[in-house]
Amino acid sequence: KYMVDLGMDVQRIARLVERTRADAWVVMAGSREVLEWFAGQPVPALALFGRRGGLPIAAVGPDMPPKYVEVTRELLKLGHRKIVLLARPRRRLPVPGAAERAFRDSAKNKSTNDSERLSFVHEVQHHSGNSKNLGTDTSST
Repeated sequence: KYMVDLGMDVQRIARLVERTRADAWVVMAGSREVLEWFAGQPVPALALFGRRGGLPIAAVGPDMPPKYVEVTRELLKLGHRKIVLLARPRRRLPVPGAAERAFRDSAKNKSTNDSERLSFVHEVQHHSGNSKNLGTDTSST
């Protein structure tokens, strides 16, 4: 089973873990809630990517925030007028992840005009599992 098949639902994942004997779990691209749950379990787990920052769990993945800052500042320097980050709602809610915060904050110490050029767009995931329509949220930039 894939976590996406289980809707990233912690209770459903917990039931699967309880039914499956394992000496350790590798959790790929887990949501913050899923990784928090695994961090609290007695069976060892490794977070491979995902929202792992600051959790008491073995973890590995790229350090994306500095690259978001570098790329966004370069695009601003090149004169781009509107820069939009396409991100899943889970990357933004309940609070933006480190990479999304880096994107949002990359215009700090710049003119107000630059910070107004950054916005988020996220997929609207429907119950059918199909992505449809894109929503724009500029409130947190």
